[in-house]
Amino acid sequence: MSWTPPTPADVIAHGKRDGLSLPASEAALYAELAEAFAAAHDAVELWHRETKRNRPDRAWQRPSADRNPFNAWYVTGSVEGTPDGCLADLTWVVKSNIAVAGWPMSAGSRLIEGYQPTEDATAVRLLLEAGAQLRGNANAEDLGLSASSHTSALGPVRNPWRNTHATFGSSSGCAALVSAGLVDFALGADQAGSVRLPGSGTGLVAHKPTRGVVPYTGAMPFTVAQDTLGVLARDVYTVTRAMAVLAKRDGRDLRQGFTDSPVDWSGSLEGGIRGLRIGMLREAFSIPGLSEPAVDETVRANIARLTEAGATVTEVSVPEHTRGSDLAMMLTLKAGAPDLLAGNGGAVQTALHADPELVEHFAAARLANPQNLAATVALSAAAGAHAGHRPTGWYLAAAIRLTGLLADAYDKALGEVDVLVTPTAPYLPKPLPGPNISRANWIGSALDMIVNTCSANLTGHPATQVPAGIVDGLPVGLQIIGPIGADTLCLRVAKSIEDVEGGFPAPPLQS
Repeated sequence: MSWTPPTPADVIAHGKRDGLSLPASEAALYAELAEAFAAAHDAVELWHRETKRNRPDRAWQRPSADRNPFNAWYVTGSVEGTPDGCLADLTWVVKSNIAVAGWPMSAGSRLIEGYQPTEDATAVRLLLEAGAQLRGNANAEDLGLSASSHTSALGPVRNPWRNTHATFGSSSGCAALVSAGLVDFALGADQAGSVRLPGSGTGLVAHKPTRGVVPYTGAMPFTVAQDTLGVLARDVYTVTRAMAVLAKRDGRDLRQGFTDSPVDWSGSLEGGIRGLRIGMLREAFSIPGLSEPAVDETVRANIARLTEAGATVTEVSVPEHTRGSDLAMMLTLKAGAPDLLAGNGGAVQTALHADPELVEHFAAARLANPQNLAATVALSAAAGAHAGHRPTGWYLAAAIRLTGLLADAYDKALGEVDVLVTPTAPYLPKPLPGPNISRANWIGSALDMIVNTCSANLTGHPATQVPAGIVDGLPVGLQIIGPIGADTLCLRVAKSIEDVEGGFPAPPLQS
């Protein structure tokens, strides 16, 4: 199919969309000149067809309800890793917005569901080459724009600790499956806490690496500032083993630097924390309207116990921390949701990789069933398109500038202490919404738990979630934020907490 040049009417309509008022004579000229663009469009389409890969034949199935008690699986199957690889003893699951060639994706959305990519995401390939045994992909929140676990178009994900409650999200299915002991670890995506928050809600260790450490190639994008892949597991050592495999440059993800920095990931866990300065981030506690006192108290008590391992603990103030959720909201409204829709889920300019067939699938599904667009995405795109009294682009530019100041504030604090610690989520996992919840509350309850996690995505700092205790039968999480590039330091502090606690308990596996 050849590219069809625009008519003068098309030029006028497209111009209006971009704020241009074109006279008929100018539109006619532009339409005539645009005919010269046809050759480039057709050449790109032809080259894409010539180089497109064949989809591999990998068996999969949708599990029946009795085999999916937490509604956490999207599909199950078995892709065997390299038999003698360093992770050959581990099984894993991948979030359903990350490409596994030949298996369907869903990203929790009816608009994505059923699409089968032809190439593995780089992170998937790395884990398979290392021997890890892939057992399925996991249900997730609709297009990732939720930090609860009730927004998936495929139904809510239930918490193994209490199946009437949420796990947090958006890597909700990943967390439930690992917590329930059905796989050893999970590969999730984290844009504002989407690996760490469900790790907190299900009693897992979860690591969001420094921006660019893990290639994002082949995962559905949101914004270059926030996109990160991370790992969830029941213990620090398993997370660290997976991270050692994933921390590679692939030459495709423009979020990454130009060289690999060799890191002894597993060996770094053995250093202990004697002499480390732990900074308790004041603004992350007692957040009006959000923080539950029992959560704060549990985290504070856990932090205090680090002195038993030889660390010093002081309180540190970073006033800018309270602004992080506002900046994350601006990027969501002004970049993430609009770019997701403009690129139909698969076209970005932040990687030397994209998926035209995903774009085609998403666009056709939107056209056929526009009501299937996630309410959180529709709200963000519709509200975000309104510039108010400022010109289009002003709020996004301001948010990007202020994100730099937020990063400076964290760096300054991390010059005074070695790591910052916070509650991961300000409150316990909540009951899943009932059928009679109002639309406004259904949407609102998906977004307010990111206050302590979203800033590390914006600034690029590494952050590790580690269990801190149990309150009313539900897990509480503690977050460790380190300097840029100090991923292993965060994990070493997490290991010390694990050692002090004597390991972390498993859930009661209510189904």
